[in-house]
Amino acid sequence: AGIWRRRDRLAGAPLVSLRVADVTPRPAVEMKAPTSLAEQAATGMPSIVAIADIYPFRGGIPLFEGDFCVGAVGISGGSPDQDEAIAVASACVWTPAG
Repeated sequence: AGIWRRRDRLAGAPLVSLRVADVTPRPAVEMKAPTSLAEQAATGMPSIVAIADIYPFRGGIPLFEGDFCVGAVGISGGSPDQDEAIAVASACVWTPAG
């Protein structure tokens, strides 16, 4: 068990994208839902950003093994739409170990 991380940054992607990519998986796991839902919630209720470790950035997609959320993908560096699309594509090709 443990956290597996792979960090890649495309040329030209802002350095802060590494930090954003690191923090987007946690809320996806805790909510068992894409972080785009946190972004939507923040537009209607800005105070949600006061909850510790809830970052309303698109690009976090939970990974499931059966009914269990076992991790998440976090992507940052492009536009919000690009980050989400890459995270969804990454989650679609992920297969559970075992």
